[in-house]
Amino acid sequence: MRTSLAPVDENLSFEVKNSVGEVIKLPISTNANGVGIVELSDYYTRKAGRYQVAVLLSDNSYAGKANFFTVHPAQVSEQLSGLTPGNQVVRYLGEKAYFNVKLLDKFSNPIEGHLVKLISSSGSDTIKTISKTGLTDSVGEIKFE
Repeated sequence: MRTSLAPVDENLSFEVKNSVGEVIKLPISTNANGVGIVELSDYYTRKAGRYQVAVLLSDNSYAGKANFFTVHPAQVSEQLSGLTPGNQVVRYLGEKAYFNVKLLDKFSNPIEGHLVKLISSSGSDTIKTISKTGLTDSVGEIKFE
C-alpha cells in the first residue's frame, strides 16, 4: 500500500478493515515527498470479501477518503468441502434422500456461484437440485433431492 500527498516526514498508519469489521493498523513513515509504503501480507487477507483501507494521521483522524478492494476465495479445498450426509441409502422405491454440498477454500471461505452436479451410483436414480439458482449460495452450499 502506498500513500500519496500525505504529510511530509510523519509517522502514520494504514487502517485496514475486512468485511466482518476486523481492523488492523500498519504503521508507516512518510518521506520528504509525503509518500509512505507498506506491504500488506496475505496473512491479513485470508477472509474473502470487501476490504476498506484508510490512512490514519498521528492524531487518529483520517487523511483523505477510504479506498476499497475485494479479496476473492481461493480454489476449492477437498479437505474442507464436502457432502452431507456422507452415506445415505434409500431402502425402497420412491423414498427420497436429501444431500447438501458445501464448497470452501483452504481458509474456510465459502465458494459462491459454482455449478455442482451430483451423480448417483445407480443409473435409475433421479437427482434434482433444490436450490433456487442451481448454484452454490453465499455460504457455499447447494441442496439436492
